[in-house]
Amino acid sequence: EEQSRRLRKHPCPYPRFAHARHRPPTTPGSPCTTSPAAGPLGSGRKMVNEESQHQEEVSRILASIQRDLNCVTDADRAIRRRAFDTLTKRLLTGDNTTEAPSDALLQSIAPVVFPTLLRGLTDAVEKVREKCATLVSAIVVKIVRVEAPLLKSLMPAVVASIGTHPVEEPSEEIRLLLVNLIHVAVKKSGAVMTPFLSELAAILTVSLADQFHDVKKACCAAIESLVTCGVSEDALSTHTVKMLKAVLPNCGHRHSQVRLACLAATSALFAATPPGAVSEVVAPGVRLLCADRTPAVRAAFHAALAGWITAKGRHVLGATPANATAATNDDSSAPASQSAGSAVIGRGGEEGGGDVAMTESVAGADAGAAGTLAGASPPEGCALRHAPHLLPMLLTGVADETAANGVAALALVEAVGRANDEARGLGVTDTDAPADAQCSQEQDSAAVAAALPLPFHGAPGGASRRLVRSLLPLLMPLVLGEVREWTSAQRNAGARLLGTTLAFAQAAATSHLAAVIGACNAAVSDEDRDTAERVVGAAHVLGAYVPPAEWLPLSLDAVTAEKALPGHRAAALVIAAALLRAAPQGSLAGEPMA
Repeated sequence: EEQSRRLRKHPCPYPRFAHARHRPPTTPGSPCTTSPAAGPLGSGRKMVNEESQHQEEVSRILASIQRDLNCVTDADRAIRRRAFDTLTKRLLTGDNTTEAPSDALLQSIAPVVFPTLLRGLTDAVEKVREKCATLVSAIVVKIVRVEAPLLKSLMPAVVASIGTHPVEEPSEEIRLLLVNLIHVAVKKSGAVMTPFLSELAAILTVSLADQFHDVKKACCAAIESLVTCGVSEDALSTHTVKMLKAVLPNCGHRHSQVRLACLAATSALFAATPPGAVSEVVAPGVRLLCADRTPAVRAAFHAALAGWITAKGRHVLGATPANATAATNDDSSAPASQSAGSAVIGRGGEEGGGDVAMTESVAGADAGAAGTLAGASPPEGCALRHAPHLLPMLLTGVADETAANGVAALALVEAVGRANDEARGLGVTDTDAPADAQCSQEQDSAAVAAALPLPFHGAPGGASRRLVRSLLPLLMPLVLGEVREWTSAQRNAGARLLGTTLAFAQAAATSHLAAVIGACNAAVSDEDRDTAERVVGAAHVLGAYVPPAEWLPLSLDAVTAEKALPGHRAAALVIAAALLRAAPQGSLAGEPMA
């Protein structure tokens, strides 16, 4: 009635629409109810409306913060500082009058405001630079993804701040903020980061030389995320060597967490590492970890070595030595002083000291043998391409001073041996005629196996023995060279490696018998008691597995030499006694003892 009264008092001036004013009210469930967005055309209109509303909201927010953006480059430092405080409230937390924009709105706003915001990274006032880095980092963390338009302004700005020599940013807290910012950007950009890999590599390589240990760890974490974020291996491989050369010097850092982070970053980059870089860059770089002072670091290093040796990547594993020859030729330019084989033993830095420089390789004949490792394809019987470079370091871990590490390293060597058999196409029941014939002649009785050093509690498996024996001509010169090293730590590690190598080689050591007995005679008089005891243990292994007819004449010649000094004769007697003690019962029958 009220509606009719009003219509009579104010009639519709447009007769065409008069019927709409007399339309009865409808309920949402009635048949007369229609939705303006019903049907496909209605859905499209709704999307267009939402997009237009989104753009209007973006424009409104940009207009509301334009004055603050202009103040970012003001001449007054106080105004610049207040500008970043205001922008932080407007974009992240909201203020008393407006709420903070949603993540979707911030996603659209960020590419527009970043070119202006990032100017704060070059501000002369440290507090302004810190506020700028904090705001930019918070925005990147909040948005869903990092697209190319945002990276076009972000990457050059960060490179100018921490990606050049000398580093422009003096504050280590701000440098850490920026590296963490890049880490988040890597995770949220994915394959979009591919065109910006050069800038990213510059940032990481320069920052890895930072004196602040947290910056080093953040860089290593960013490298791990880079490998898994979706960037193609081909694009990454062009920068792998550069990043490895920046990561590996930190393997001697005084903080164990930094060394672990470097090890994880190296493992992440290994699949994209070119073949020649393993012998020239990786193996010499990680050699310090063989004698790391922290047991947990050594344990992680042994596990990483086994993973690198057995990894099945484009650059890593060749099914047979024949099909790996072409790629192996890339290693022919590797200098002997940087080969992996010569980099078996290293010494970590002392607690509280600085970074430890990489020590030089074994000189002379041992360096020549190392060059052979770097330049030749894997020998017959070895199908794992990087085993000649990395297996010596893993064998060193078998004699680790921490018992648990030694047991774990021994299990890893066995696993590597099985992987080698699998790569060669040998099953569990298959045999390798030359090696297995030699294995069958050896005595694996409890009495003979008791001569093996810890952590051996019996003869090692056939697969691991076959692998070590195939590499013995390359391994033995390196092992004997370590036993003759100048430093006590390296000689001790060389003695440990000698015993482990002989435990796997067993009777195959006959071809190197003269050199081994000579090295034992010289090393048993070492001033370090542990080194001397380990050399005697190596002699026990030799006496248990090599027939006396092979070593007895050599040992007697050293004892009865006319020009031998008393000290040398005494050392030769100690080794002869160790050989005789370990010889199996009845094996000396008919042998001349004088």
